[in-house]
Amino acid sequence: MVIWKFNLDVGVNALMVPKGAVTLSADTQQGKLCVWVLCDPQAPKVTRAYYAEMTGFEAERVAGTRFIGTVLLEEGAFVLHVFADEPMPRA
Repeated sequence: MVIWKFNLDVGVNALMVPKGAVTLSADTQQGKLCVWVLCDPQAPKVTRAYYAEMTGFEAERVAGTRFIGTVLLEEGAFVLHVFADEPMPRA
């Protein structure tokens, strides 16, 4: 298992991630919005949707997704809420 980083854009993102990957967190790195996932790099890749939405957005498209975190951009001028279309990790 390794931790991989993926960059996100505001809105809907379709990323190719290893099957079974678990999203650990969302934050910024060098001014770019990112998510980090724990994954098996040898697993087959699958498409997973990530959503980076501004405060006040219509939330219907994230219904049933997993909330990853809230991220502040540009010194708090923009607030994004990140969701992933993945199951909740087992405890």
